[in-house]
Amino acid sequence: MTDANLLLGRLDPQSFLGGKVPLDRERTEKHMREQKGALATVEDFAAGILRVVETGMDKAIRVISVEQGYDPRDFTLVAFGGGGPVHACSLARALRIPTVLVPAMPGALSALGILPGEALDRIDPLFRELEEQARAEFAAEGIAGVAQPTLDLRYAGQGYELNVPWDHAQPADSVAAFHRLHQQRYGFCDEAKPVQIVSLRLRMTAAAEPHAPPRREPEPGDGSAACYAERPIFFDGTFLPARLYDRDLLRPGEVIAGPAIITEYTSATVLPPDAQAQVDGFGNLVIAVGESA
Repeated sequence: MTDANLLLGRLDPQSFLGGKVPLDRERTEKHMREQKGALATVEDFAAGILRVVETGMDKAIRVISVEQGYDPRDFTLVAFGGGGPVHACSLARALRIPTVLVPAMPGALSALGILPGEALDRIDPLFRELEEQARAEFAAEGIAGVAQPTLDLRYAGQGYELNVPWDHAQPADSVAAFHRLHQQRYGFCDEAKPVQIVSLRLRMTAAAEPHAPPRREPEPGDGSAACYAERPIFFDGTFLPARLYDRDLLRPGEVIAGPAIITEYTSATVLPPDAQAQVDGFGNLVIAVGESA
């Protein structure tokens, strides 16, 4: 997927991971050309790879939205991780989601936080043993932690599990929670089917200093000071002239029009034609996706 994005101009070879890991476009093109088969161009091959990948992402979003009775058009798509912003606008257009939000430091969002059976009678002693050990380790560091016990459960014969909370006082609540979550996630549940306990998990958390991101008053601008290169990007069967922007240099209030790439250390945000990104007071990118061609 990285190779396909690189070949289509959707990643900047020089700014990837802050320039510490340069990407070799010529080598990528050579290998992709050898693999493209009967397709007319290597760009068609790369675009096809992204269509397959994004179709899988599209289906995953539909499972938790359309199939649960939610209209994606009523929501904002939050893109995080290293690859999320690269594909977010394309997915939003496919699902007719009007707005994409790329938070500040998307690659680190999971660390900062998103604002995020049988034999039950034998489980509680195991959890209490784990809690005692964890509290002792925290106490040795001068930390008072809060225990969060959970179970990985599945229906007998399934190859995947769902994680649900464990309540010392109400053990059966975990199984009931599993049925509810299975119904929500997959659209069905079977309370008569045996439930298996796969894993016990204990997480200890301690309160940290509140994270209050600084806010700056937005000022109108077009981001020209943050533009460091111009380069063609492949969209809808052709290369279009586009600008590359350094996200660290963008100021609140500035508006960037696609086609463009907004690069940063942990990610890159791809703006297709007719999309428009505005930097809010907290440094987030709020993208009006626009209509696809």
